[in-house]
Amino acid sequence: MKYTIVIQGPLHETSILNIENYLKFGNIIVSCYNEDNFQLLNNVKENFYKIVKQNMPNYENIVGIGIKDNFFRGLMSTYLGVKNSDTEYIIKTRSDESYTDLTEIINLFEKDNEKLVCGNLYAAPPHVYVYHIGDHIYIVKKKYLEKALETLINMYNGNTQIEEWAYWMCGRHNSPENILAKAFLLSKGVDINSTKYRKIFYENFEVIDVNKLGNTICRGNHPEIREWRNNFVNGFKVYDSKTVFENDYDNPVAGFPYVRFD
Repeated sequence: MKYTIVIQGPLHETSILNIENYLKFGNIIVSCYNEDNFQLLNNVKENFYKIVKQNMPNYENIVGIGIKDNFFRGLMSTYLGVKNSDTEYIIKTRSDESYTDLTEIINLFEKDNEKLVCGNLYAAPPHVYVYHIGDHIYIVKKKYLEKALETLINMYNGNTQIEEWAYWMCGRHNSPENILAKAFLLSKGVDINSTKYRKIFYENFEVIDVNKLGNTICRGNHPEIREWRNNFVNGFKVYDSKTVFENDYDNPVAGFPYVRFD
């Protein structure tokens, strides 16, 4: 197998019930926390997956993050899973979601495996945030993702100087999705300060409609807890890489600057 599916986050029956489907596409690593309810795994054969766990990360000494949400915890659980994988490619998913058929996202990735291919869940056009990818499910080379996560974790832990583009909820115009995207670009040596946004996006990212990934259960926490079963609707009408820019000018969002991205 050349793919590892990293299921990150607190143990959740939604992804556990989908493990047999994920096995059709790669190895499985469940990256969770010591505080989780491990009885949820009682009915899953242990040889089906590898489990890695850590204490639930806290925000006591974290810098550059102004809200105690799941962003940093998500970075940490994803990183632990990635570090313990032994394949060239990673398919990252959330523990509270499931996708029964990964064929389409893998096919798109294999057209150019230097790109990060993400689902369109919360993907947005650049007038919202530049490089606002979807971060719920994506596929990427392990070496790029590992380096990107290390860059972010080291900054938030105070081991290295935090940079302006990495601040989250500290009065800067950033989001978890575009912070991760920029860390990925940096891992490839791409200049994130370049104004050639369209060119850089098309060269490094692809977006796929999550409704193409079999029977799906998707969840969101902002601005409220929501769930979609086979019927996710992107509010910005972003369903592939083309519509990231195609709909940018037709769907202005109150409070966000209007900028033309060529």
